[in-house]
Amino acid sequence: MLEEVIQYCKDTVRGGKPLSEDAFVQQGLAENYIESGIQRLIGLGNYHMFNSGQTATYHGFQNSFLIKHYNVTKAKRVLEALGPFATACDKKWEALKGRVEVNQRSSLVGLHPGGTYDVQKPIIARRLDISRIRERAAPTHGPTGSGSSGR
Repeated sequence: MLEEVIQYCKDTVRGGKPLSEDAFVQQGLAENYIESGIQRLIGLGNYHMFNSGQTATYHGFQNSFLIKHYNVTKAKRVLEALGPFATACDKKWEALKGRVEVNQRSSLVGLHPGGTYDVQKPIIARRLDISRIRERAAPTHGPTGSGSSGR
């Protein structure tokens, strides 16, 4: 959806100029672009660790936390850039055929599976061994047959 929002901002004129020329909009779109790249790289790192049979400690929880946080932050920035009418269920005002409105709702609902991102924070701290409670990660069962399952 990021590329579509960027194109929408280039094509939509408000106040006599495209939304993409507004410094505030540019900043929000740039932050979303950068954070989506970071999220992609962390996901690729986790994918590599899993497929090579490496033991993951905090990595999966870090990825889960960042996905949940990024989705809410991204939705907020898109709403601030496009304006509140972008979430209207009216063909005259809605942006991107209603996908902005759906994205706003799903970003909040997406916080809950596995607990909100506040649940992820202490788990990450435990796995980094910076918590009062000690915890060790379960073995990773990758396609290479590693882990304790005997595969």
